[in-house]
Amino acid sequence: MCQCRVVTAFQIWEPLAIMTEIWAKGGVGPERINVMHRAATKTAILTRWNEMPGGVAFAALHDGVCMVHAVEVLEHQRGQGVAKWLMRSAGFWAQAQGATQMAVLCTQTNAGAKPPVSGSGALIWWGTNHYRQFPD
Repeated sequence: MCQCRVVTAFQIWEPLAIMTEIWAKGGVGPERINVMHRAATKTAILTRWNEMPGGVAFAALHDGVCMVHAVEVLEHQRGQGVAKWLMRSAGFWAQAQGATQMAVLCTQTNAGAKPPVSGSGALIWWGTNHYRQFPD
């Protein structure tokens, strides 16, 4: 019998309830999700690993650059390659949308994100960020 593990990644917009629950566990609340809604070209990504939800991410496209952030892997699924599958799925989505570059935002305290992101070939920003709302 095959001991293979299958990872499934779904690219979905609007986020499912399970996705917002996973984000909430990682500290991504309604304020950040509201910012996600403002992007014109966007997707949310949900992975399944070991027949259970694995993690989520958000990707948006602007001027040929796909920006990935809010990458959150459930604690019991960490260290098993789930984040790499999230990044792969984001890359496939970005390529299908015509992106020529990818960038990833991670918090400075997210030490677990460094290996999967660093191996993805994406531009990495290990700094601080804030969101702005420009007047109409």
